[in-house]
Amino acid sequence: MFFAPTLLALTRPELGNHLKILCLSSGNEDGLGETRKKELVKSGMMLGLRNEDDVLVIEDSYVSLSPRTYPLC
Repeated sequence: MFFAPTLLALTRPELGNHLKILCLSSGNEDGLGETRKKELVKSGMMLGLRNEDDVLVIEDSYVSLSPRTYPLC
Protein backbone atom coordinates (compact mmCIF):
# COMPACT_ATOMS: atom_id res chain seq x y z
CA MET A 1 0.00 0.00 0.00
CA PHE A 2 1.63 3.23 -1.14
CA PHE A 3 -0.25 5.17 1.53
CA ALA A 4 0.98 3.03 4.46
CA PRO A 5 3.22 5.77 5.93
CA THR A 6 0.26 8.16 6.03
CA LEU A 7 -1.99 5.62 7.76
CA LEU A 8 0.72 4.74 10.26
CA ALA A 9 1.16 8.42 11.11
CA LEU A 10 -2.57 9.14 11.39
CA THR A 11 -3.37 6.08 13.53
CA ARG A 12 -0.80 6.82 16.25
CA PRO A 13 -2.69 6.23 19.53
CA GLU A 14 -1.68 9.55 21.07
CA LEU A 15 -3.54 11.39 18.29
CA GLY A 16 -6.88 9.76 19.14
CA ASN A 17 -7.90 9.51 15.47
CA HIS A 18 -10.42 6.93 14.30
CA LEU A 19 -9.65 6.27 10.65
CA LYS A 20 -11.75 4.34 8.18
CA ILE A 21 -10.96 3.05 4.68
CA LEU A 22 -13.50 3.33 1.85
CA CYS A 23 -12.77 1.29 -1.27
CA LEU A 24 -14.98 1.57 -4.38
CA SER A 25 -14.10 -1.80 -5.91
CA SER A 26 -12.97 -5.18 -4.64
CA GLY A 27 -10.82 -5.69 -7.72
CA ASN A 28 -12.78 -8.74 -8.75
CA GLU A 29 -11.47 -8.82 -12.33
CA ASP A 30 -10.03 -12.32 -11.94
CA GLY A 31 -12.61 -13.57 -9.44
CA LEU A 32 -10.41 -12.63 -6.48
CA GLY A 33 -12.69 -9.96 -4.99
CA GLU A 34 -13.28 -11.71 -1.67
CA THR A 35 -9.56 -12.39 -1.31
CA ARG A 36 -8.77 -8.74 -2.08
CA LYS A 37 -11.30 -7.58 0.54
CA LYS A 38 -9.70 -9.80 3.18
CA GLU A 39 -6.25 -8.54 2.21
CA LEU A 40 -7.40 -4.93 2.55
CA VAL A 41 -8.91 -5.56 6.00
CA LYS A 42 -5.76 -7.35 7.17
CA SER A 43 -3.57 -4.53 5.87
CA GLY A 44 -5.76 -1.91 7.52
CA MET A 45 -5.54 -3.68 10.86
CA MET A 46 -1.76 -3.96 10.57
CA LEU A 47 -1.61 -0.22 9.84
CA GLY A 48 -3.53 0.79 12.95
CA LEU A 49 -7.26 0.71 12.22
CA ARG A 50 -9.28 -0.03 15.36
CA ASN A 51 -11.43 -2.86 14.00
CA GLU A 52 -12.32 -4.72 10.84
CA ASP A 53 -15.56 -2.74 10.45
CA ASP A 54 -13.42 0.34 9.73
CA VAL A 55 -12.90 -1.00 6.19
CA LEU A 56 -15.84 -0.59 3.81
CA VAL A 57 -15.75 -1.98 0.27
CA ILE A 58 -18.51 -0.77 -2.06
CA GLU A 59 -18.97 -2.37 -5.46
CA ASP A 60 -19.59 0.78 -7.48
CA SER A 61 -20.87 0.01 -10.98
CA TYR A 62 -19.05 3.07 -12.34
CA VAL A 63 -15.68 1.76 -11.20
CA SER A 64 -14.14 -1.01 -13.25
CA LEU A 65 -10.66 -2.43 -13.13
CA SER A 66 -11.17 -4.31 -16.35
CA PRO A 67 -8.77 -3.35 -19.13
CA ARG A 68 -11.59 -3.98 -21.62
CA THR A 69 -14.22 -1.59 -20.26
CA TYR A 70 -14.34 1.58 -18.28
CA PRO A 71 -17.84 3.06 -17.88
CA LEU A 72 -16.64 6.59 -17.19
CA CYS A 73 -15.13 6.98 -20.66
